[in-house]
Amino acid sequence: IDNSGLAHGGGRWLDLAEDGSADALSFAFVSVVRGDPEVWTMGMHVFGLPEIRMRRADVEPTGDLIIDVLRYMCRCEKSVDKDHVLVLEDGQMLHVTSKVECEFPAGSPMYNPFGSLFLLPGKEIAERN
Repeated sequence: IDNSGLAHGGGRWLDLAEDGSADALSFAFVSVVRGDPEVWTMGMHVFGLPEIRMRRADVEPTGDLIIDVLRYMCRCEKSVDKDHVLVLEDGQMLHVTSKVECEFPAGSPMYNPFGSLFLLPGKEIAERN
């Protein structure tokens, strides 16, 4: 997939297309990049959504948290923007602390016109206040 750097075999594509759920589509089109010190998504613009960025320390040890946020955003019918609070199915709260423009140039397959959102755990925001 030129928008996210993912590749799937033919059989897997058929499975994902037949499923058609938000989980299947997000798995098909969005990759999760684990850098240091951040973890981020690539490909959310396919869904008309901004990318997600989080500190690696907040996502580790399993990396499931960013997957949970990705699923939340793909299922959610409301827009998510700076200063919003996300409450995941397990009750965990995350705060959208900032929104920045995409670092890829317009015209690039990885360009996201919706930018990217940086999220911090809600407990950390509460401790700051």
